[in-house]
Amino acid sequence: MRLIRETAALSEMTLRLGISGCFTFWEDYRREYIAFSGGETVLRAGEMPAGFFFLLSGRMRIYSLSESGALRQIALADSGREVPARGGSRYGTAVLGDVEFMRREPAPNHVESVGDTVFLRVAYDFEKMEGDLLLYKFLAHSMEWKMSSASSDVYAARKPLRARFSDYLRAATDGGVFRGSYLEAAQCLGCSYRQLMRVVSEMYRTGELAKQKGAILFFPKEK
Repeated sequence: MRLIRETAALSEMTLRLGISGCFTFWEDYRREYIAFSGGETVLRAGEMPAGFFFLLSGRMRIYSLSESGALRQIALADSGREVPARGGSRYGTAVLGDVEFMRREPAPNHVESVGDTVFLRVAYDFEKMEGDLLLYKFLAHSMEWKMSSASSDVYAARKPLRARFSDYLRAATDGGVFRGSYLEAAQCLGCSYRQLMRVVSEMYRTGELAKQKGAILFFPKEK
């Protein structure tokens, strides 16, 4: 993790995504841009975030660990995700720290950077934020969107393993290159390694996967 200076491009991105419009007292809050490398932890389960984390670029993975240490992936989120709001307005990217702010409780899950990411962190100011009406409007829409997404995830979990693995690869590849682990993918998808490898073998036969110079290439079929 490293702090990075504000640039014209970052300022323009923040404006375009409508983040300032989520706060009544925008200019009063402490803000900083933070960069993470692939595999770095953004948030740890059991720790209270330092503020709201708005994903400006890249992709993050939200996951939990079972008592045995098995990884269970909960979601993959990309920058530039549009969150619809009532009245036609839109909040423009994924955010962390909203649930923790509302509940005043530590993060329930781990969050990891997938590849390089940049976040805008708006530090918590509980006293001033308690009276920030725009913030609470944003939080209501964010909670609504996350509840809707959770329902979609339940539906997705019923899809065949091959379809779920293809969805996983769409989110986990960088420019069509998959650098992850099949074992980890199996844990995320809730299947055995052997079950997943049968699917992988079939996808090699159909040309959806290929090896090139030590990398795994993914050629997704049109949905």
